[in-house]
Amino acid sequence: MANKFLVGFSAVELTPDKRIYLQGQFYKRISTHVQSPLLATAMAIRVGDDQAVICSCDLTSIAVNLMAEIRAELVKQGLPEQGLDIDKIIVTATHTHTSFKYRADAPIESTSSNSMDISEGLLPPGFYMVYDEETAEIPTDEQGNPLELEATGDFSRPGIMDDDESLAWIAERVARAIAEAWQNCKPMTLVSGFGRAPIGMCRRVVYNDGSAKMWGFSNTATFEELEGGNDSGIELIYCIDEADNLAGIVANICCPSQIMEHRLSISSDYWGETRRRLYKRFGPDLKLVGLGGPGGDQCPRDLVRWIDPETKVLDPNINHPKPSHLRADPSMFDESGLRTAGRRIATEIIAIYEELREDKATWEARVQPAVLRHEVDEVLLPLRRVTPEEISGAKQSVYEYCSKLDRKGINYRDRAELYVHIGILRRAALQEEIDLFGFEGHFLRIGNLAMATNPFELFLNYGNKIRARSMAEQTFLLQLTCGTGGYLPTKKGEEGGHYSAYVASGYVGHEGGDALVRETLSRLRAIWEKE
Repeated sequence: MANKFLVGFSAVELTPDKRIYLQGQFYKRISTHVQSPLLATAMAIRVGDDQAVICSCDLTSIAVNLMAEIRAELVKQGLPEQGLDIDKIIVTATHTHTSFKYRADAPIESTSSNSMDISEGLLPPGFYMVYDEETAEIPTDEQGNPLELEATGDFSRPGIMDDDESLAWIAERVARAIAEAWQNCKPMTLVSGFGRAPIGMCRRVVYNDGSAKMWGFSNTATFEELEGGNDSGIELIYCIDEADNLAGIVANICCPSQIMEHRLSISSDYWGETRRRLYKRFGPDLKLVGLGGPGGDQCPRDLVRWIDPETKVLDPNINHPKPSHLRADPSMFDESGLRTAGRRIATEIIAIYEELREDKATWEARVQPAVLRHEVDEVLLPLRRVTPEEISGAKQSVYEYCSKLDRKGINYRDRAELYVHIGILRRAALQEEIDLFGFEGHFLRIGNLAMATNPFELFLNYGNKIRARSMAEQTFLLQLTCGTGGYLPTKKGEEGGHYSAYVASGYVGHEGGDALVRETLSRLRAIWEKE
């Protein structure tokens, strides 16, 4: 039993039985069908008096109120009486953009959870909001049922889930997955592995004037470079039961799963395709805990070898002015690209497992000692601030924009145009109230492996710094976990500007990112030094 952990798994479907509003993008989307099931996949792990439950969810993000609902549900079910410490549950999102829009409260009470909401107090006198969103929905009947479907997959109940109904649906099922994983714990051996699959690539293009743009066009003489690098690594844990069977896999990849992000299907994106292929090899009882690593500036698309979507999308940043003549990957906006990404990941996971199995010495060297240390604490980072000059410029820009309108109503197109300036004015108000952004951080030692969480869409370079300096054999980094903090860009990203690097895009800037690196390394080091 020297190398035995107590480990349990459970996978519970999140797939709704009626249509839902899909999270992500700057326009409304309503689901038409299910491309692949949404899952909450939980892994419970115990050694001695310490424990952790890691639950990967096919969602865009994990709001603080969703965490509270999940914990309340576990208390209601009596899990603390069964030994579960609800403070030591970790819930993380794969960042699919074809999943639930649910009621997500902002992490700071005085702020809005929707970056496109505008308080009328920030507008010139007489101007007001008009919520006439452009939608990508298809025609419906009086009950809200689709009149035409892109594919098979009718929903059993009519209508569309509202945000509160979606929140309750998710919380109940995630709590169920966590409870079942906790109750299923059995002795297992954990074997670490490492693979590579080219999934994530930088999605920010830099031009020769120093400016940058997410989804920027590279086929121009002003193209200078991609702002950052990429990380093809896959951190892996294979969980082996007492019958010497593979019971579960943990895989950590630095890329959001958002190939299908503009489509109308419900989809677990490339993780769903990865699961399908792993089931084919290992059987349907296998559990895959897919973890998204630092990928705030990453995407599944090659911005140099640009391949157009198979059909147009409602994002002007994606619709290039002239069709691409290049031949490379299939469209990473469509199911053809999803299948390619899933194949690459699954093939590598299978190959690494088989290679380890074939080499007894390497296998035994990768077996992790049964050590588990799990610390949970609030981490405080400096709020990204704006200057008086930025505030003055933002006010002027808002007034100038509104003065050119022939109407007083501010619609969704106006909100997109005002996004940057309103974000500055919001931050100006917030920095009068607080100067620190706090979040729930988890820091673990699992054998000779490390794991750390954060709530951001964290730019890759911060993860690189942590992994390079970590004292662990391998370091698993989980973004979009146990809360939301928006994007956390690098200094270079802030200087380049554009979406994901604007003040409006997140609460913390590069000073906070540097502090996050120091905090993470310090807390992991303290865990390693414990007897």
